[in-house]
Amino acid sequence: MSSSTRGARPRAGGRWSARSALVAVLSVVAMALAPGLASAATAPAPAPAAGTVKPVVNCYTDNKDGTYTAVLGYTNSGSTTREIAVGPANKTDPTAWQSKVPTSFKPGTNNGVASVVLTQAQANGQSPASWTLDGTTLNVSNVGNVPVCTASQMPMLANGAALLGGLVAAALVGVVVIRRLQRQAGVAPVGAVGA
Repeated sequence: MSSSTRGARPRAGGRWSARSALVAVLSVVAMALAPGLASAATAPAPAPAAGTVKPVVNCYTDNKDGTYTAVLGYTNSGSTTREIAVGPANKTDPTAWQSKVPTSFKPGTNNGVASVVLTQAQANGQSPASWTLDGTTLNVSNVGNVPVCTASQMPMLANGAALLGGLVAAALVGVVVIRRLQRQAGVAPVGAVGA
């Protein structure tokens, strides 16, 4: 028997199949986490590494209590991720919003990276509501000039919750597949009493 055939042979008790299923599930999850890698070879010529990062208001929602939630994003015209620490080049007014905005900025347009709640006075422009980023100050108060958010634009879907849900679903599918393969092979599941 050749070494390649010997290496592909299932182990006693069907464990090779369970491990293969686990590897397959993890491979699918890894591919989901790395979108766009396959098309990297056909990408257009990169922009200059150094570029400007400009804040944008993507949309807003009326919270029906006199406040508004503004969903923020940014555009990085460079070809590399920029790190802009909290300070003169990355600050909010009011400062209470500072913990909500990012300090790492990937290239391109990135929507829904943060959300801030505006009071009625801020929404009407009577109190400060701004984000200064890389030399550009964005007045967040102009909610009347910004579109209303759709459900997919809200950061709770863009902040990793959807990705986390996908990973949990993939893990559950993996567990079900492994258990079925173990039952078919007649192997007791790990942790089974009296096995």
